[in-house]
Amino acid sequence: HGRGVRFTLVMPGLVDTRLTAGSGRLRFVNRRVSPDDVAAAIVAAVHRPRRRVYVPAGLGVAVRLRRLVPQSFSDTAAGLIGARTMFIDVEPGVRDDYESHLRR
Repeated sequence: HGRGVRFTLVMPGLVDTRLTAGSGRLRFVNRRVSPDDVAAAIVAAVHRPRRRVYVPAGLGVAVRLRRLVPQSFSDTAAGLIGARTMFIDVEPGVRDDYESHLRR
């Protein structure tokens, strides 16, 4: 049995950073998590190891429920809440700083 090394998969939803700045909002799911929320979840996982950590925790419920429904239902739901276009329908100019940083 191995000892000393453990792995935790941390799966945040949309984190409020320059990467997501100006992107569309999901209908019914408007909350974005802060980098501090993600950091706190990582620290908590260090103290209480778990295999998977979702941030926010409710995201884990959504991921598990998605596995129980047909793919066509999941795809339709994604379209209805705006998940397919949230990074296409970006506010003009808001991401300019981020995109210029990428080109450096």
